[in-house]
Amino acid sequence: MKKWIIVVVAVLVLLGAGGWWFWSLAAVPGEAAPQVTLKVDRPPVMVRRPGGTGFEEATSGMTLSSGWTVKTGGGAQATLTFFRQAESRLDQNSEVTITDAAQDENDPTKTSVTLDLGLGRIWSRVLRLFDLDSKYSVKTSSVVATVRGTAFDVRANADQTAEVWVSESAVTVSPSRTANGDGAFSYDDGKVVSALDARAGVTTSAALAEGTSAVYDASGQLVARRELSADDQSGRWFMTNAISDKAFVNAERDSRREELKKLGGTRPDSPWDGLAQLSEKLHISLAGDAARDRLAERYLARRLARLVELAETGKAGLASQEFARLENTIRTRLRGASGARERKRIKVALARVAILVDNASPSSALYPLKQRIENLASSLMEEDRASLLFVRLLAADSRLDE
Repeated sequence: MKKWIIVVVAVLVLLGAGGWWFWSLAAVPGEAAPQVTLKVDRPPVMVRRPGGTGFEEATSGMTLSSGWTVKTGGGAQATLTFFRQAESRLDQNSEVTITDAAQDENDPTKTSVTLDLGLGRIWSRVLRLFDLDSKYSVKTSSVVATVRGTAFDVRANADQTAEVWVSESAVTVSPSRTANGDGAFSYDDGKVVSALDARAGVTTSAALAEGTSAVYDASGQLVARRELSADDQSGRWFMTNAISDKAFVNAERDSRREELKKLGGTRPDSPWDGLAQLSEKLHISLAGDAARDRLAERYLARRLARLVELAETGKAGLASQEFARLENTIRTRLRGASGARERKRIKVALARVAILVDNASPSSALYPLKQRIENLASSLMEEDRASLLFVRLLAADSRLDE
């Protein structure tokens, strides 16, 4: 074989390898969509399928959806996980129906979960929901407890009274039935759907603060409110769930960190960082409309995750500097013709990364990034005053936790 042929082949191989390497800098793996799953902590746990009439034995790892009912026997416990956003633990001799469980596949920050607790007790730990329209509700025959990020406990009694405990943050409690003019009752996700009859003494929703509990009668009216006692907080149910809450949040933080690592990307201190960003632009330019938004969101999420890594490895100054550059780029894009699409991509990316810094204290190297992420989230809502207030309240709640 002539030498020039060997040289040409070698050059082509090198170009092919270089091209493949350049393309791989922006490659991202596929991700499975979050689901609703059931874990049997202690049997017997039974389930009833949507539209079914009888119960069958449950198995750990089952995938559930709207319409499923879960029932625990004596000494049993079960855990429901919703889109990796919330975890609910069902006590013994309890029954709950999933009346709503939905997450927007194009915008996973939009989540809606409603549980109908027929009897018994359920404790829920909900991560902070990034979207104002998202909600997580537990309904009994008398009240609806709605949250957007907290830990709370709801008990439905056989006499249709209910009790709500709040371990973290706050819970909005509403009567699940509202009286209308003819004395009948109607319900719509805790919202008043008919004119209130003042003579009936029906009240609208009210907040229940952290560290308090309340008892409601069969009509959803507040009977008593008190602070959770030392005995309450040292009891088996409270202590077990408080420990499980921390384990859930830590496990989700670790899982999210690993997922963001698998997305790849380079840190700003890498010599290949510029090439990686060029590769990302090439991928986006060649992608179709549907894939383009998903790619842009994942590239931003992994970029933010690499900045968090940078701060954790002692380069907080560089991380803050690079975040400022990224933020300027984002603000420029938001003013462009595709600002609405950019806003959604950024919101989803921030929601994926926020859990990595949500426990950062003021003395932590991650704290400046935490504040910048909160400020960036606020800037996305400048045209929506209600959403802007919601995001600022989340930040204020975080300051109170600190």
